[in-house]
Amino acid sequence: MKVEDIKHINWIYDRLIRVHKENSNYGYMLKFKEIIDKQVNYPEEFVHLSKGKYLHKDGSIKKAELMKDHLDNEYYMVAKENLYE
Repeated sequence: MKVEDIKHINWIYDRLIRVHKENSNYGYMLKFKEIIDKQVNYPEEFVHLSKGKYLHKDGSIKKAELMKDHLDNEYYMVAKENLYE
């Protein structure tokens, strides 16, 4: 799943809770969160970074994609294919 897709799905989840006041303990919301967490915590094609910069495969320093989870915790992600090996 692409970073933009993950961000959009997370945005929908947050909006359901904050704007529409959906209960996060409902079964369908728990399943929705489980799907989000699986993508955010274990994406096969992405790597989580603690800092916002990484060494790109072309040898240059690049800025990683800033992400926020449903609790507004920030973290960075970069596609594995873009990392210097």
